[in-house]
Amino acid sequence: VICGVFLFVMPELDAFYCFMTLAQRLAPSYVAKNLEGVKRGCALVEECLALLDPELARFLQHDLKTRAEIYAFAPVMTLSA
Repeated sequence: VICGVFLFVMPELDAFYCFMTLAQRLAPSYVAKNLEGVKRGCALVEECLALLDPELARFLQHDLKTRAEIYAFAPVMTLSA
């Protein structure tokens, strides 16, 4: 999905180079097998939501008993591409 954004604006070889640079240098934990970077990103979503909209954060965490890994995993994993 992320590479698709690059492909939209540049030739294939350039897109591949940009994606590999992003993945290896800027966000290596996002492409790690355990997806540790994505999990940390979801935790950050929870923290931000608790600060920006505490009522919604309480509803999601306590009433629905759900974590950001459920509702934010896809956008975080694709960097909202």
